[in-house]
Amino acid sequence: MPLFQWLTAERTGLTGFALLAARCAVTLAAAGGSYLLVERPIRRARRLPRPAPALAGTAVAGVAAVAVLGTVPPAPPPKPAIALDAAPPTAGAAAGSPTPVPPARRPGRRPGPPRIAILGDSVSWSLGTYLPEQEKFTVSVRAVQGCGIARLPEVRYIGEPHPNYPGCEHWDARWQRGVRADDPDVAVILLDRWELMDRKLDGRWQHVGEPAFDRYLAGELDRAVGIAAGRGAHVTLLTAPYTRRAERPDGGLWPEDDPARVDAWNRLLRAAAERHHATVLDLNRRACPEGRFAWEAGGVRVRSDGLHFTPEGVQRWIAPWLLPELYRLAVRGA
Repeated sequence: MPLFQWLTAERTGLTGFALLAARCAVTLAAAGGSYLLVERPIRRARRLPRPAPALAGTAVAGVAAVAVLGTVPPAPPPKPAIALDAAPPTAGAAAGSPTPVPPARRPGRRPGPPRIAILGDSVSWSLGTYLPEQEKFTVSVRAVQGCGIARLPEVRYIGEPHPNYPGCEHWDARWQRGVRADDPDVAVILLDRWELMDRKLDGRWQHVGEPAFDRYLAGELDRAVGIAAGRGAHVTLLTAPYTRRAERPDGGLWPEDDPARVDAWNRLLRAAAERHHATVLDLNRRACPEGRFAWEAGGVRVRSDGLHFTPEGVQRWIAPWLLPELYRLAVRGA
C-alpha cells in the first residue's frame, strides 16, 4: 500500500493499466528483494547474532530521537516584512476592469486601523490563519472549516456519499454573527471544495457548470456577498485555485479536482462581482502561475495536501501580493 500511494500518476506520468503495471512491478521487486536479503537469511540462520550492547544502545537512542523529532512540528518560517504602501504585483489582479472604489466608511464606525475579515471554508481558513500580522490593519478569520455555501444535503465526495458537516446548513447565520462582531472595512470571500462536488438537485446528481446547479450556486453566492457587505464592507472575491486532493485508483482525478469545474466556479464569482460591484482578485493565477495545479510557486511549497495552503506559501508568496491589495481597498474606504 505505501508503494501504491507513493507511485502516483503525478509522480510517474502514467495512468490506467500502465500505472497499475508499474505499481505491481515495483511491489514485486520490493517483495523479492526483502525475501532474498532479509527473510531467507534469517530463516536459514541457526542462531541470530546477539547485538553488542553499544550497538543496541545506539539503536535505541536513534529510534528515540526519530520518535521525538518526528512529533515536534517544524518551526514556522520567519514572517517577512511586507511593504503595504508599495504598488502590489499585478499578477492575480482582476483582469479587464479597474478595481471598484469601495464606499466611504460610514459615520459611527469604530475608530482604529482598518479591519479585514476573511470568510469561507477550510481553504480560506488556511489562508487567513497563516497571513503575517500587520500593524496598519487587523485581520480576522471567520472561515468555517468543512463548510461552503452549498447546503444541499446529498453530496458525493471522492466517489462516495458524504453528508454535510453539522451546522453547515446554517453557514449564513454564522457568517452574519462574524460580520456583526468584526464590522470589517473589507470582507474577503474564498470558497473552493464544497461548491465543486456533485450534489443532488431536483432528484439527480448535478455539479457546477450545469445550468440548474449554476443558478442554485449563484443564489447562494448572492446571499454570501450580501452578508459580507452587510455592515458596509467592500467585498473582495478570491478565485479558487486548482486542486489535487486525491487520485482515483487509476491515477485520474476525482470530479471535484477537475480544472473545468474550478473554471466554471470562478466564472460564477466574476458574474457575482459584476452584480454586486465587488472586487475579484485572481488567487488561482497566483497559486497556479503556470495555469495548472502546482505544489510550488515562487520557489516555495504553497500547498500542503493538494488543497490547503502552507504557512510558508502564504507568508512568502501569497501575502506579498494579497496584503497590499487588501490594504489599498481598506484605506480607500477609511
